[in-house]
Amino acid sequence: MIRSGDSITMMEKWNIEKHMEENVETKDIRDMLHDGKIYEHHTSWARGYLSRKTDGYIEAYSGKFGKGFKAHKPSFTTTQFHTVTYYIYQS
Repeated sequence: MIRSGDSITMMEKWNIEKHMEENVETKDIRDMLHDGKIYEHHTSWARGYLSRKTDGYIEAYSGKFGKGFKAHKPSFTTTQFHTVTYYIYQS
């Protein structure tokens, strides 16, 4: 399981900021990760195209891994899939 400190490093490693503008939601995610309110559970691929010109989108999540939200981000390696990162609230 990835903890909040590792998540920020992972984001920097992937250079997300290099490819898309930083918006309020991305700043909120970083703040919550830093404060320990949420943690990055895992990242997976989802089928479907998501334009690289967008920042992606965030949706609420309540399911197998707990309650939190999913961040959908475009993929820069394929047009058939995009990445989905699950952020779960700490209990």
